[in-house]
Amino acid sequence: MFGQPPRIHGAAQVRRLTADDRAWYDAVYAMYLHDLSAYGGAYHLDEAGVWQPDYRAFWADGGGAVWLITWGERRVGFACIGAGDFPYKSDAADVRLSEFFVLRGYRGLGIARQAFATLCARYPGRWELSVMAENEAALLFWRRCLAKAEALQEQAGAEEVLLRFTSCGDGARAPG
Repeated sequence: MFGQPPRIHGAAQVRRLTADDRAWYDAVYAMYLHDLSAYGGAYHLDEAGVWQPDYRAFWADGGGAVWLITWGERRVGFACIGAGDFPYKSDAADVRLSEFFVLRGYRGLGIARQAFATLCARYPGRWELSVMAENEAALLFWRRCLAKAEALQEQAGAEEVLLRFTSCGDGARAPG
């Protein structure tokens, strides 16, 4: 099956970014920003051909937690999470999911839901995440993923939709 991801049995996993993952993360982060640029906002290439805004160093150097999403032996995505005194979350949240990306060839296989449920179990508390309002596929994914979440709130703005919910930290009860 040309163009299809290999059939890998087993669950999606998450693990923290390591120095050995940095080149992969840098390359895939650019793909993530390229995808986001289709929905407007501030995403653009600078004169050197680097996607902006470029938060890779902020994340990889400890601004928050970068989690790689794996399926079998393959790295297939990443999630960037801020907790504690993370500067880009509201006071109403304990945790902010700031970035979440799965490579196109691995979407629709349940990998993103599994990874997200694992992350929710690792970070109990009040969560928030934003989706670009024009990104209908992402909004559909998150609405489906969070359909059974505790205390789900959705606040639509002109450019983004803010979703808030509570994760109890119990993997069996986590959203997803």
